[in-house]
Amino acid sequence: MDDILLQELRATNDPAEKAAIVAEFVFNMLSNKASLVARRCVILHWFDQFIIEELQKDIFPAENVTNNVYEQLISLSFVEALPWGWAFNHLTREGLLNRYKITQPNLLKNAAHLAAPVYEASSEDGKIAAEAFYCYIIANEDKLALKLLDKLLNRAKKHRNWEYINGLLLFQIEAQQLPFVHPLPFGEVHLKLQRYIHKLPDELANPINKKLETLSNRTRTYPIAHPRLSRRLAMATLISLVSVAVAGGSSWLIVSKQNPFAFGSNPTPTPIPVHGTRYITYKGHTGRVYTVAWAPNAQYIASGGADHLVEVWSPIPPAGNTHLTYLQHSGSVNALAWSPDGRRIASGGDDKTVQVWDATTGNNQLTYSGHTGNIHTVAWSPDGRRIASGGDDKTVQVWDANTGKTLVTYRGNTGIVWSVSWSPDSTHIASGSADKTVQVWDVATAGKTFSYTYHGHSRANAVKAVAWSPSGQYIASGGDIPESTVQIWNAFTGATLVTYSEHTAGIYAIAWSLDGQYIASSSWGEVRVWNPAPPAGKTLTTYTGNANAVNTVAWSPDGTHIASGGDDTTVQVWQAI
Repeated sequence: MDDILLQELRATNDPAEKAAIVAEFVFNMLSNKASLVARRCVILHWFDQFIIEELQKDIFPAENVTNNVYEQLISLSFVEALPWGWAFNHLTREGLLNRYKITQPNLLKNAAHLAAPVYEASSEDGKIAAEAFYCYIIANEDKLALKLLDKLLNRAKKHRNWEYINGLLLFQIEAQQLPFVHPLPFGEVHLKLQRYIHKLPDELANPINKKLETLSNRTRTYPIAHPRLSRRLAMATLISLVSVAVAGGSSWLIVSKQNPFAFGSNPTPTPIPVHGTRYITYKGHTGRVYTVAWAPNAQYIASGGADHLVEVWSPIPPAGNTHLTYLQHSGSVNALAWSPDGRRIASGGDDKTVQVWDATTGNNQLTYSGHTGNIHTVAWSPDGRRIASGGDDKTVQVWDANTGKTLVTYRGNTGIVWSVSWSPDSTHIASGSADKTVQVWDVATAGKTFSYTYHGHSRANAVKAVAWSPSGQYIASGGDIPESTVQIWNAFTGATLVTYSEHTAGIYAIAWSLDGQYIASSSWGEVRVWNPAPPAGKTLTTYTGNANAVNTVAWSPDGTHIASGGDDTTVQVWQAI
């Protein structure tokens, strides 16, 4: 690398921008023909030799250079092999797209214009047809996009492939977030979709309607890509599990090597999922699983346990696909949390440390050693600046997520601190303890300005689970045996609103759905999903796939699936609502 390249790399802390800088350096070393074709490929989720042929015909029509250009591209270190073609590494594509959408929009539009007909020529394969639809939108060829959409919707209805419809809308959302793309006429898209979804049950129709709502509002913005999203993920949420892998408008997908996206390959209609239907059983751990968390983009799950490991994996059926294994803990991993931007993970456990590390590479960035006992809970503040941790030393410690500097030590709990939860505005913390209470306190002054104690679990041995509602108005807390209830109460007055008593053993974990409409709570051998309507809550689903204690539960960001882990050493992903 020359000095200019090194200077550019030092000038940014953004991994995607660094990847783009390196890619541009490499492109400039290619032949003029290959470098231009490579830049055109950035807009595509994947490409093959036929696409490469088309992307150079308008530039070098008289020269037979296809093989040479294709070989140059697939030999690049940041180009990855997929079962059906090739794709840029996720960070590289993100960084280049961020550049080109501003500086070279015509290059991207022209590439999509050239590639779309080639993809559509093989449209019997649903995966390829979806890419054609995406490219027509990028190229602002509305009529062709709508015509193809109609064709694909007809096929999806015939095969009852409702997830495919979800996937098409995700591609549309992704394309229309680019500043140079004109949105498809919403009225036409809406009318086409209503023909197919008006008779569907709510659990299938609601995700589609939510995406239609997104498309109806152009003021919303969504990230084009994310540092955590592998290009190998680029087709399978669209192929087989859109609902598990989608967060907001992110349209990266989980890979399926079988290609159920090919409409004619599976004569059996896609079954309508029911509550509690298991989707994945992940068996990457050799000991009890104590903690699980979804990445904010929903493309990865992190889990930790008695084997001293944190596994980061993508929910690819039937067993998940391990992305990396973090090996730096010397004791059980009892708690973990993703940073709000999804770039880092904080994990704590019986080695009395909380370690902050890169979620892509596993490189340790800092180790916090402020506690004198085992750590049972870790929570990243919603503003991304601080981490709270608690454990056997009966303290909650709040510290800087970038430097590890201790900012606040709260000593209001008189027993082991089992669980902490931040308020959505990052100003307050609720901490549950073996002293049978939940303490609610302001972070800035460690409770000196505002604090109170919730005593609703006086019959429990401990309060092991606390979760602040997304709205900030309520707190849910779970009591251990013999009480075994989940209670919902006003976050700032402590007034009890709901007492849920359907569990028969202690409550180990609680999670709100991101819209605040549902709660998942785990106990011995079960997870219950319920609507927290006063006075007692209403059970919607009881999942019994995990054996013995279910120590941890986490809701997917789109609210459709739950991951649960426990003493049986597995993490299971299943249909929530």
